[in-house]
Amino acid sequence: MVIKKHIRLTFFMLTDLRTGRGTENVLFNLLRYIPKNIDVTIIETDHVVQERISLDEVKKLTAGCNIIRIHKHPYRKGKMLRGVFVDSILGPRYKDLKCAKSSGLLPEIRKTDIVYLFLNEYSIFFKGVDIPVIGSCHTFSINYFVNPKNLLDRVYARYLHWLYFKSINGFHYFPQYNSIFNKFKDKWHLKYNFSLPNGIDTSIFYPNYNKQNKKLKFLFVAALEYSKGLDILIPLMKKMESNKDIEFHIVGTGPVEDKVKEIGNVKYHGVLTNKELAKLYRGCDIFIYPSHSDTYSLVTLQALSSGLYVLTGNFFNGIFDDFNKYLEYLPMNVDAFYNRINEIIKDRKIIEHNKKEEYEYVKNNYDWEIVAKKFYNNIREIVNLHYKNNYSGHKDKASLEHY
Repeated sequence: MVIKKHIRLTFFMLTDLRTGRGTENVLFNLLRYIPKNIDVTIIETDHVVQERISLDEVKKLTAGCNIIRIHKHPYRKGKMLRGVFVDSILGPRYKDLKCAKSSGLLPEIRKTDIVYLFLNEYSIFFKGVDIPVIGSCHTFSINYFVNPKNLLDRVYARYLHWLYFKSINGFHYFPQYNSIFNKFKDKWHLKYNFSLPNGIDTSIFYPNYNKQNKKLKFLFVAALEYSKGLDILIPLMKKMESNKDIEFHIVGTGPVEDKVKEIGNVKYHGVLTNKELAKLYRGCDIFIYPSHSDTYSLVTLQALSSGLYVLTGNFFNGIFDDFNKYLEYLPMNVDAFYNRINEIIKDRKIIEHNKKEEYEYVKNNYDWEIVAKKFYNNIREIVNLHYKNNYSGHKDKASLEHY
């Protein structure tokens, strides 16, 4: 079988790379290990949630890559049906596509052998293009489509697929979806698929084996918004405000920042660099994360790589099951976290564990070098499979010009 020696891979982002949060960091780490025979183009938007990384740093992290920027139209807060359907579903992504067409960028965006989507709605840019279009779970929950909660959710999911996702013919899914992926694959008629977790830079995030804190130090890292668990964490911290045996360390910025700062036993750190953040991880005892909006929590992986014990919500059931020696899923309410913390205060043996074993497990299974190698192997296999299925029978060289 003839194989493609050089591959053009496009990553399609949902933000300006200076945002520097979860999806951007996934990309930056994948870029560190690009094979020589893969050329990378990055489609970014002009939407900056908040600048966490300077433009100079972004240029260093994306050196050698082709960068294309498109205009991202914001979601509007409309009224009633028009606000929900027209502005939220039909509006922004189609406006982004229209803008790319009018600015002449669309032909350049489509000039690729395979596209990997961090926002699956951007698959509409590749309608009618004969390439693998790979969706992902980074900003998307498979479970929502496989097991909608009610009739309205079922209808909404069908509309989303009809409007946006028909061009997706492959999918990168996280391992926790293994049991339901076949059903999802059949619904979407997907043929180029692979399962792979996110990774972690274990050269930065590692434990302090000699740490001994008099107070129990809890750490939370995320955008400071209720969907990340602040609806549970803020009342929890207030409930424990007078407890002198513990302190909470908070990293991040967002809408409820002021409410966090006013709580007595909170040490607020704002936005930290990776090295600063890693040092703070090593200085804490427990990572607390009652989020209910992540599809895969990179900060939880950072905490595990740093040797912390983790208290997270049962929203994450199935994602970190292989860490059950060092991680607990708790019911998503204030009392569940409050009661467990009090049990740990009374008996610290609950959180004692082998940090070296924890770190080595992360390093051997989740280090970005390992994950990235598997990622690019999958990309290469998909492109060559697509070539075999669609072009290997052609004798006319002109018909293979795309390859």
